[in-house]
Amino acid sequence: MLIKLTDGNGCSRNNTKWEVGKIVSVPLEQRCNSLCGPGILHVYEGAVELTLMLQPLHVTYANYRAFEVSGEIVKRDGQLKAGGHKFKVLREIVIPTIT
Repeated sequence: MLIKLTDGNGCSRNNTKWEVGKIVSVPLEQRCNSLCGPGILHVYEGAVELTLMLQPLHVTYANYRAFEVSGEIVKRDGQLKAGGHKFKVLREIVIPTIT
């Protein structure tokens, strides 16, 4: 599973809007393969629970949302963090309350 974390408004870096059913992509002339660069879209691979545990380390949004996405991975950082240039937003994931 690929998961995208956004702020409470469904936006990520540079106010990129993520909405169910939409395709989010980086323009061809801006694409890069560096996970730390602005020309790539960051996602997480694996279980939702693990992604949510890592959220405080990678995402600074106080209120955040999670989406399941599909697309081609062009770069990976270990087993979890990944990036690509084009993703389709499949569904919003309900974030469980941790007690």
